[in-house]
Amino acid sequence: MNTSPGRRSVGFRGVHALAILLVSVCLASMRVEASQSTDAAASQEAVRATSRPRSERLRPTPGDGLAQLRARAAASARRGWSHPPKMTAGPCKCESPWTPETDSYATYPHFAEVEVRVDELRTIECLKALPCAPGSRLEVLDNGTRVKAQWHATAVGQLIEEGAQLKVLRDFILSEKPVRSTRPITKGITAAQTCTGEFRQGTNDTDYATVYDDWMWSDVYISGAPSNAVVTCVDVHYEIVYPYAGDLSITCTDEDLTVEYTLFDDQNDPTPNPGATVTGITDFAGEGVNQYWTLWVYDWYFEDDGYIDTWWIKVYYTVPTQSPANDLCANAVTLQDGVAYQGSTVGATGDYETWCSFYDMLDTWHRFTATRTGMVTISAESAEFDATLGVFDTCGGTELMCSDDRCSDDPDPQITMRMTAGVSYYIRVAGYDYRTGDYSLTVTQAPADLPDAPTVPSPSNAATGVATNPVLSWNDSAALASMAKARFASPKADRDAQPVPKVIYGADNRTEQYAVTNPNYLAAGDATVILVYWSDLTNNGNGTYTLPSQTYAYWYEQLDPLGTGNPLCADEPFRNQPAPGVCSGVLVTPDLIATAGHCVGCTTVSDLAAVFGYVMQDASTAKLTISAADVYRCSEIVAYNDGYPDWSLVRLDRPVAGHTPLSLQRTGQVTNGQELLVVGHPWGVPRKYDTGGTVRDTSASAFFQANVDTYIGSSGSPVIDRSTMEVLGIVTAGMESFRVDDSLTCDRSRVCPDTGCPGWEDVSRAITFSAMVPSFDVYFGTNSGSLPLVSSYSVVPWYRPGALQANTTYYWRIVARNAWGTTQGPLWSFTTGSTPNYSPVYRFWSPVYGRHFYTISETDRDYVLATWPDIWTYEGPVFNAFKEGSQPAGTAPVYRFWSESLRGHFYTISETDRDYVLATWPDVWAYEGPVFYAYPEGSQPAGTKPVYRFWSATLGGHFYTISETDRDYVLATWPDIWTYETIAWYAYE
Repeated sequence: MNTSPGRRSVGFRGVHALAILLVSVCLASMRVEASQSTDAAASQEAVRATSRPRSERLRPTPGDGLAQLRARAAASARRGWSHPPKMTAGPCKCESPWTPETDSYATYPHFAEVEVRVDELRTIECLKALPCAPGSRLEVLDNGTRVKAQWHATAVGQLIEEGAQLKVLRDFILSEKPVRSTRPITKGITAAQTCTGEFRQGTNDTDYATVYDDWMWSDVYISGAPSNAVVTCVDVHYEIVYPYAGDLSITCTDEDLTVEYTLFDDQNDPTPNPGATVTGITDFAGEGVNQYWTLWVYDWYFEDDGYIDTWWIKVYYTVPTQSPANDLCANAVTLQDGVAYQGSTVGATGDYETWCSFYDMLDTWHRFTATRTGMVTISAESAEFDATLGVFDTCGGTELMCSDDRCSDDPDPQITMRMTAGVSYYIRVAGYDYRTGDYSLTVTQAPADLPDAPTVPSPSNAATGVATNPVLSWNDSAALASMAKARFASPKADRDAQPVPKVIYGADNRTEQYAVTNPNYLAAGDATVILVYWSDLTNNGNGTYTLPSQTYAYWYEQLDPLGTGNPLCADEPFRNQPAPGVCSGVLVTPDLIATAGHCVGCTTVSDLAAVFGYVMQDASTAKLTISAADVYRCSEIVAYNDGYPDWSLVRLDRPVAGHTPLSLQRTGQVTNGQELLVVGHPWGVPRKYDTGGTVRDTSASAFFQANVDTYIGSSGSPVIDRSTMEVLGIVTAGMESFRVDDSLTCDRSRVCPDTGCPGWEDVSRAITFSAMVPSFDVYFGTNSGSLPLVSSYSVVPWYRPGALQANTTYYWRIVARNAWGTTQGPLWSFTTGSTPNYSPVYRFWSPVYGRHFYTISETDRDYVLATWPDIWTYEGPVFNAFKEGSQPAGTAPVYRFWSESLRGHFYTISETDRDYVLATWPDVWAYEGPVFYAYPEGSQPAGTKPVYRFWSATLGGHFYTISETDRDYVLATWPDIWTYETIAWYAYE
């Protein structure tokens, strides 16, 4: 056996995809008369769909995301998860829902042959209580850990719903055969040559009706040969009941349809009932034995009816006498950077299954030692089999990453990861579902690309007279730093409206934007994006774009993820909300977003746009018109991996203004029970916040699992630690989100307990890609020879040191980080000025009221923070003014009014304005007196700057800013919401 890394429980994880297909087919076969030929086709499709190459199947990894589903829909109509099927845990019923006496289709009962894992709920005694198919019996396997039986499809479907771990070997319909023609089979034995040696054989006697102008098929599953056995020769016998043989083409193929052997194709043969035994077929030589083999029949003429009566296949094989030299991990082949290694898994052994694939047991091993720290790409190619890749830290160690298919149309796997210089990594090549063959493996280290040294400091190096509350910035990012601290109001929301309740994992914790009050959650939401197709955006020509308005319910019916053809149930939450998106993402630097690899890795990235601020403004109004300032075109995939972990980093067409990136976890561990926040766009609807999830399983190194309420379209959503607000990972895969409601003939969200169904959603760990996100360390202090580290892994090129001493020289240095290492910047300095005795004015933002609040009082600031954290979000100092008693000559009081009806404040330095408001609107504005002192226009000293005032008739409130960048941004972005009024007063920045 292969000395491979420590084995998890294997053999039943990959069946999840099969389970959901089987349930769909079972339900369909119960609804229509089984005597119809469409039933036979449907029943076979369940098996065939699960036996196709991974790229053609529903996958337990994220292959069918919302983007892929919509792209698929484009083939027939217009262009438009990430989740494998979800199952409900529950006790085994120990009874069958079907009996021949009660089933109306007893003549054509639908059965499945399955292997089931024995567990506490599904004991051998319990499973024996389920009646088997006629003529079959239950077999106990592997010392009582599994059973094998043929049960009615309804019973199998119930086991699936209960969360049983099972593997479907085949499904079939038992039927009474039609009366055969008395005319004997006219085709005899064709003896090309004689097959000899060991063989495995199988028969399929189920009748499958031929279909005009289409292929009908019948499968035989061959098993029991040694796992590394390869075909030498094949014998096939077939019997077809059909009145005119010349109308038919008959072929035999392997499971992956890579080899097709024509058994019969005589367009001039007038005889009925073609049949033959064809021996000595060597076209399949070298393939694996244990797989599905298929007889295909094509009916060229529309009037005649017939059926596949019976067929059998004998597969002769040999077992390689010599395993590859690198069959054992201990004998791993050493790889060289950029040099392709030509290898083969033929004859390989092994018993490990990677996270990404299904029964990829037969493996070979390779070792690569990185010569420099940085990005590395591992690629495997094969024309002979569906290869898989895995990377491990040691022999018998941890599976770090894995990959099956690079894209849905590219079965060659690829892994992108960061490697550390001098560390050896063990690379495993295997084949999906026991496949073997020749392959080429290449490991390529990206050229060393250390970050550039930071430049363009602000304040400039050796500057004097600097304000005592500066924002330090570098790399010419002063304007972005100013924008990042501003938050602007959107039109007033309906605070009383609430989302419709629904259960996903326990209670549904998804909340609309307008109902969220926690400032930390809102800041996280402000950094998230929805990914939409660029061509779906309408440029309005006035600085705005409009998103498509097709609803979630519309797209559900178009994409039909369960294959039921059902609509969403009428009470499904959010069904009438517009759903323009295909994935979610999160801003991680000013010009990079992180999302799932399967969202972008197989697309033309410039076809996608990242849109900020797509939310519900109230219970019935989606914000479909978005400012052009919040729409960014994706320009480049910096790096991605589609597998486990599943992530991508995408560069936008310009740095993002007005939104602050979120910090990624770079060190430490994720632990079970951590409370989580997930923000994203499930099924492409407006932004939702889920605050009820916790970490449930951390056993895998590339991802963890959590009971978060997510759907297709949630892929790429940030999963955040609620205590630290650090991004722990991104949603990439999970359980099937929907189930069929048979009573209403519609589909609805699946109900799962917090304990899982039985699993949870998969979250790719941030630590698997965070080192590839550029960041900065900030050193700052007054001693140039010993600067303390004041900020590490900052993802933005700016830093706020807080209040500084006047007439003091400060030193600072920035160290830039990326995947390859660090670059130290120069030592910079500045000296603060001899400033007046001013104090910071603090600003709060209320998403509840859509208002700002300003105060110079620390007491007021602390009181608001302590008393109304759910209403007011603290935004920090925004300019400097003077407290009463410390104001210098030339200043004047700034008066404040409060409006109970408008739920907002008004500030003015003008006594005329004060008196006018008092006299004109005493029922609207309540006078609160002077709150701080500033300079009226015309008496401002050097060093002060104007504070600009805006009025919003839509919001019924004012906005004040000392930043020219903020002023210009508001003027350009929201001219229909904010009207510039005047310079309110002058103050120190």
